[in-house]
Amino acid sequence: MYCDLKINRKIKTAVAVSVLIVVVFVLAVSVVYAASAGWVTGKFSKAYDFNGQNYIDVGNVYNGVKTVSFWVKGTGAGQVLNLSDTVYVSINSNTVTATGFTSPTIYIDGVVGSTVDSNWHFVAVTDTSGINASAVKFGSLTLSYLTGVMDDVKMFNYALSAREINEKYRQGAPSLAQGGTASGDLYIMNSGKLGIGTTTASSLLTVVGDSYFTGNIGIGTSTPYTKLDVWGSFQVGTSTTPTLTPLFIANTGTATVGIGTSTPASKFAIVGTAGVNSFNVASTTGASMLMVDQYGNVGIGTASPVAMLDVRGTIENGLVGWWP
Repeated sequence: MYCDLKINRKIKTAVAVSVLIVVVFVLAVSVVYAASAGWVTGKFSKAYDFNGQNYIDVGNVYNGVKTVSFWVKGTGAGQVLNLSDTVYVSINSNTVTATGFTSPTIYIDGVVGSTVDSNWHFVAVTDTSGINASAVKFGSLTLSYLTGVMDDVKMFNYALSAREINEKYRQGAPSLAQGGTASGDLYIMNSGKLGIGTTTASSLLTVVGDSYFTGNIGIGTSTPYTKLDVWGSFQVGTSTTPTLTPLFIANTGTATVGIGTSTPASKFAIVGTAGVNSFNVASTTGASMLMVDQYGNVGIGTASPVAMLDVRGTIENGLVGWWP
């Protein structure tokens, strides 16, 4: 199925070209490139250079468009794509906006965003409601014309998923793209961050869910010798405040261990917290055998020492005798 296009200029000159509309599972619109002053090297082959003086009038395309996508280069203010006189995608001050859509989601280079620069960028806009693309124009804006280059314009009669959009941005390249696995559990973001079980990785590697490893894990070393081999200082906790650090193993050459401190002054140092006893060794039944409370009292056989040394039970000295 074919329909005519007109390249309209402000001075009312026109050149006729054609557009092929393919209706299969999706509706795709792409320009059959022609040789003229406006055609330049595009993202893939040829693209049209909208220099602020022209636009392409496609006309009535389809009632029910839920996704539009295209490649664009340049940040000149203007309308990139009109679906109708009231529904359009435009660029202004390096920001892509979608006007007249019911609930639009804008993707830049495969991820949600709105900022572009003067380089090539893949833009996709999805909506929850079908749009009547009754007056489609490329590069046309009520207030101004687009200044930039446009290539590979497509429309779909369903809302593409984030995974599908990222795959189209990567031109079908497999796979570790955002949502690249069948279940969508493995994501590599444009920033280089890898998310497993999440699409919003906050660090270079973010894992949400349980993990299982059969080999050794090395942190700071590529040759781990044990199930977990850490080269460097090691801290367990959620605070950088030394008194709130539950466990800290220092890599200072003296191999010190601190609980409640990140600067242990001895081989093994415990820094207490108000209201919390410092040290306790209990039996299998939970009964305290050795306790150091928050005041420095040591209890043997008691969890509540009332003196600097409080022994509940028999004390024996093998050389002298014993005391009850």
